[in-house]
Amino acid sequence: MKIGIANAIEEATNHFDKLKISEDETIIIQKLLKFAYEYRNVEFMSIGTRERNIVETNACLSNIILKHFPFPLRVICSIFKKHHSSVIHYRKLHDNCLVHDKQYLNLFKALNEMARDLLLDAKSHDEVLLKIGSSKSFKDDLISELKFTITSLKVMNSKLKEELYIIKEKEMYEKRNTPCDSKGVEVKSKKWNNDKHETCITDLEPLELENNKRFCSSLNHKHKAKAGIEIKITKIVSHKFLCMSHDVY
Repeated sequence: MKIGIANAIEEATNHFDKLKISEDETIIIQKLLKFAYEYRNVEFMSIGTRERNIVETNACLSNIILKHFPFPLRVICSIFKKHHSSVIHYRKLHDNCLVHDKQYLNLFKALNEMARDLLLDAKSHDEVLLKIGSSKSFKDDLISELKFTITSLKVMNSKLKEELYIIKEKEMYEKRNTPCDSKGVEVKSKKWNNDKHETCITDLEPLELENNKRFCSSLNHKHKAKAGIEIKITKIVSHKFLCMSHDVY
């Protein structure tokens, strides 16, 4: 084992004797941590930092401990010397790493199998559960921690909803302000013997415009033409528009 890794393991576990957990549990967690730190080559200088390697390794370990040990959140925080918000972040990071990081997935599988075997060998798992079931104060602490975790997750959910709303608003704004191709057509209409000039906006081809019932009906109504009107296109101008309103043909 490299000296840097050995020092990192010592630094990460030197407070374990002060944790309010059994001796068997302490030994098993030490073994899990030792294996994980060696597997990921965690160096002494990275302990207590936000380096990706140490953060992801602790995230994997914390989720293994949560899975196999019935500890309240405060105990998990004590093991890693972290605030409860960091441990909650470990859960979210864990889900992401399982999907996108093959090395992380392999570590989690190895630790999961190792933890199960160690607990079975020590025959301590059932003893821990029995102790928890008979301890009212431990139950109360666990319930309190769970309530706090639920509240924290609700706050996190609320923030994520706000972020999602902002993203959707941004997408709608960009969509509204994306230029679209259209044509500006200046139409000369003839009513009886009087020439009338009309300008309209359309995304139709000129020939399609002459046969567009909505357009022709609109001009007939505007000029009160009972016998219809003759349309002659005199000028076509191309433009780009940010949006199209209801009066576009």
